[in-house]
Amino acid sequence: MNFISTASAVDNPDQTFPVLLPYKVIIEQAEEMIPGVASIISRAQKQLKGWGLQESEIVRELEELGIDLEAVVLKTIAAKVDLEKEYQRVTDINTCFDNLPDEMKEFDIVSSDIKTDAITHTALCTQLEKVITQQVVDQFPVIINSSPDCILQLQKILNRILPVLAHELTTLIRNAEQKI
Repeated sequence: MNFISTASAVDNPDQTFPVLLPYKVIIEQAEEMIPGVASIISRAQKQLKGWGLQESEIVRELEELGIDLEAVVLKTIAAKVDLEKEYQRVTDINTCFDNLPDEMKEFDIVSSDIKTDAITHTALCTQLEKVITQQVVDQFPVIINSSPDCILQLQKILNRILPVLAHELTTLIRNAEQKI
């Protein structure tokens, strides 16, 4: 997992550019600033259930504990990122992209579609898991009331089947959108 933040050009504070920060670097900086925060994050990650990325839940928990993640990110940028070098790198990438033939620039549209599909897939998995779990609990309460093993087996079944179902539905949605 990585964090993407923005930084300002050293010679022009009004011009911003993206900065990619590895998760490990952020956590190391957070631990330096707030000893013990790495274990808090680790515990929070272990407790999270659901599909897809759960960073927003971790950020919410950190904020509830009074930890300012934005301050950690800004301190990390200041301590670990050479802004002039990073700005030049981003400028070079943009220049290369601007000089590509038009047919190669279409990749940006494709990558956007892939991101949309991933978001749709994750949302479908999450929603299907909620609906199916609720139906199973309502219709067959014996599963929840019998043993923790039954609950784990239900989770394994859902983890195996839901991604396939969500993939098929995402494909169907994409095909339907193209026909409109």
